[in-house]
This record gives sequence, structure tokens and C-alpha cells, in this order.
Amino acid sequence: MQNLWIINQYALPKGTAGITRHGDLAHELVKMGYKVTVFASGFDYLTRERDRSEGKNAHATNHDGVKFVWIKTPSYQGNDSKRVKNMVSFFKSVLLETSFGKYGRPDVILGSSPHLLSGLAGSVLSTRYRTPFILELRDVWPDDLVALKALKEGSLTHRILQGIANHLNWRADKILTVPPKLHRYLANHGIKADKLMPLPNGVFLDEQNEKQDLPESLKTLFETEKDRFKVVYMGAHGVANDLGNVLLTARHLKMTNPALYEKLAFFFVGGGQQKEMLMQMAQELKLEHVHFHEPVDKAVVPTVTERADALLVHLHEADTFNKFGRSPNKLYDYLAAAKPVLYSTTDDSTILERTGSGMTFEPNNPKAFAETLEALVKMPDAKRIAMGQAGRKAVEREHNLVKLAEQLASVLDEVCQPARSALINPLQQS
Repeated sequence: MQNLWIINQYALPKGTAGITRHGDLAHELVKMGYKVTVFASGFDYLTRERDRSEGKNAHATNHDGVKFVWIKTPSYQGNDSKRVKNMVSFFKSVLLETSFGKYGRPDVILGSSPHLLSGLAGSVLSTRYRTPFILELRDVWPDDLVALKALKEGSLTHRILQGIANHLNWRADKILTVPPKLHRYLANHGIKADKLMPLPNGVFLDEQNEKQDLPESLKTLFETEKDRFKVVYMGAHGVANDLGNVLLTARHLKMTNPALYEKLAFFFVGGGQQKEMLMQMAQELKLEHVHFHEPVDKAVVPTVTERADALLVHLHEADTFNKFGRSPNKLYDYLAAAKPVLYSTTDDSTILERTGSGMTFEPNNPKAFAETLEALVKMPDAKRIAMGQAGRKAVEREHNLVKLAEQLASVLDEVCQPARSALINPLQQS
């Protein structure tokens, strides 16, 4: 039995609202016989309120055989110095918590971005325990921070983060890449192809039929707008999501095409540092058919998507989002629901283009989004149904979490027992 440690500050157990990628993968690995411990921050990044560490330096919980160790970190509300302090605290505390053999000895350690200190903690611990180190890149720091204008290129902080990124790429025994184009980019910039393994996000397909009822509060909102075309967004309300553009699109329609505006309703389900600002903005713009709701558990997601007419993936305009591609968790939940997907991106090679499962539109452009909405609303029902079916088939082929966990297991076996590995890297087949 291999003992895997996963270090991801924002990891959450399978079935909860938020980033459950590692909880999901670990759930499957445990069924295969692996022992998995996930180290994550006890501070809830979605609600900014809950503390899963229960006031202790660390608090362990068990989730169907997956151990989560919740590390106590200081609270924060926005993207400011307090959030940086939170990240640094997690890095130091996870190193201290794992120093005294309390959790046994790992056979392999996986450190996951976006922030690089989780990866650095994994690298340090792999050196301490003389075990293989797997680096997982879900976002690309510091490149994404520069693209989003959250970090000045060439600044001291930028140079430090770039140095950490370069070290981690060199130090890792294997690099898992989540953005769909990132493995090609890294291979073209000097990293050996056999060190890289694409491992996108995915969904549990069988759970799409195991739906839980909507919370009464959300059910009431849907009932209020039952005669309108319902556009639903689920996920983080942060800077990278640029949800203000959706509100500006609704205002644009109200002013220029009131007939279409009256046919539409927008739902935002989730949380994040910009949520209160967005709610206030919607009120100030007098957008009567825009609704906000708290995050829902994963078991409720299929019920939400069932009520939607279209599902929205919305990202800020950023060069790196197109350069590396993106693999948002929610995208595959949407596609699995067999509903048409709307996606703000200038990337012309997304899964939507490849499969005809939705429509893309230019980010930060209310007019472009409004035109896309008009085209979708006017589209024959049969064509929208065909879009949804195409998306479902694509997820079945490429984003089944059970199969993705099997690929991860192959990587674990390879780095732990390279001589007996039967892994075939897709990069070496191209």
C-alpha cells in the first residue's frame, strides 16, 4: 500500500462545495488500495467564515477513508497582504505539522498550485523524507498574476515567484498539468516530455443521476423565473471570474434590447471575495432578474443544472488563459448535464469548439456576450439539445474521474517503481 501525501491549501473532500479535485481523486485511489492524506487550510476560502481546524493547530477528519488534515491559518477577506500572510502561514505550518512522524512516512508527495508555496512545501518534504515529488500545475503562477495585473512583471515578488516556479519544475520527478495546452508549452520550453503528464479535471458520471433536492431558497428563486430562459453560473466570485461583465451585459440588454432582457434570468451560485460587490452592483443597476445564492454541495449541482437552460463559464480576459488553456471544474459538471455551455474566452481550441457543445464569446465585452445570448435564445430547441448531448459524450470520453484516477495511479506507480512502470505518456505518442 503506497502512502500518498497531497498538499493543496484549498483542497476539499468529495461532495462538498468548492475545489474537490483531490478529494475526488483520493476517494478513487483509496478504493484501489492507496493510503491518502490531504493537507489543506482549515480556513474556508469560499465563505471566509468557517474554520475546519476547530481552533487547533491541525485537526484531522476522515472522509470515506481519505484523511484530511486541516491546518490552522489566519483569516482574510480580500486579495491583500492578509491573504499572502495566510499562504505563508500554511507553508510554514504544514512543514511543522509533518515534522514529527505523526502521519507516518509518505511514499510519494504531490504538491499542487495555484500558489507556489504548496508546491514548495511538497518539494521540501520530499527531500526530508527522500521520496518522489510530483508537482501539479492547476494555474500558472506567476504568469497568471501578471496577466491579471495582480503582479508587476520584473518586480521583486515576481522574480522570487519565478525562481520558485523554475526550482519546482526542475525538482519535480513528474509534473501533472491541468490546463490543456500547458504540457505542450512546457515541453517547448525545455522540460523533457517524459516528465510531463496532462491530467485534466473531470466528473463522476454516475453521480449525475443521484440528485439531491434544491434548498428551498434556491427553489423559490427558480420558481420566480420559471418562464424565463435561465442562465446559471456556479463557482467562485473572484477577480479571475470577472462576473461584473455579466451584470454589464444584462444592463446592456435592458437598455438596447428590452424584449430579450425580459426573456432572460441570471443565477449566480457560489461565493468569493467579490460577491458582496457584485450583489451591490446588481442592485444599483436595477437588474430585477439577476439572483445570487450561497454555494451548494456537489450532490445538488445536477439538480441545479437540470433547472438551467444554459450554463456559464466566465473568466477574465488574460493572455495566459489562452496561451495555456483552462480546465475549470465547473465546465465538466456543465457538460455532463447535457446542457449548452457559454464560455468567455478568446481561445479558439476549447472543448466547446472541438465538440460543438456550446458557444464562446469575447471576455470583457458586454455587446459580444449579449449577441451570443440572443443567438442561443433564438436557436431551435433541437439544436440546443444536440449541443448538450455532444458535451455529455465528450465528458464520457475524456473527463471521467474514475479513469482520471486510474491515470494518476499509473503516475504514482511510475515514480515509486520506475523499473516496473507500464505507463505510456501521451506526449511521446504525438
